[in-house]
Amino acid sequence: MLTQEQVASYHAEGYISVPGVLSAGEIAELRQVTDEFVEKSRQATDHTDVFDLEPGHTPQAPRLRRLKFPGNWHRGGVNRADAPRWCVLGYFQRSWIKGITDSKRLLPPEAIQQMSEDAKRLLGILPAPSDYSEVKALTPDQIGALTLEQKKVLGFPVY
Repeated sequence: MLTQEQVASYHAEGYISVPGVLSAGEIAELRQVTDEFVEKSRQATDHTDVFDLEPGHTPQAPRLRRLKFPGNWHRGGVNRADAPRWCVLGYFQRSWIKGITDSKRLLPPEAIQQMSEDAKRLLGILPAPSDYSEVKALTPDQIGALTLEQKKVLGFPVY
């Protein structure tokens, strides 16, 4: 169960750290795989289909920002559980953008049923996703008062 402090941290920072979720063996395996990809990135001189490199990347001092579509380049570990393995990637959104991603329609119902109440809140499933009625109800004057960035995020045509 997540604490209120962890939920608040997620909303403020866009991530949380939950100690003990992974075993020492799983962490060691993740480090090994990461080290393998960093080693392979030494051969790259520019961005590739696999690697997104940071400025200053060299074979002597590799600076790998991220793997593009990691599932294409590395298999996941063996699922030793009796149930399917679900993966949910969360990302940070400013509070006034909430509602743009409708997790309830994107995730399989059986995955949602297995989630804790806190996980459902973090993903925006609880309370129910917005029907955008607050956006639909904006008057022309209220729309005119929005910043250019707010209009872009809400999907208004900007000329």
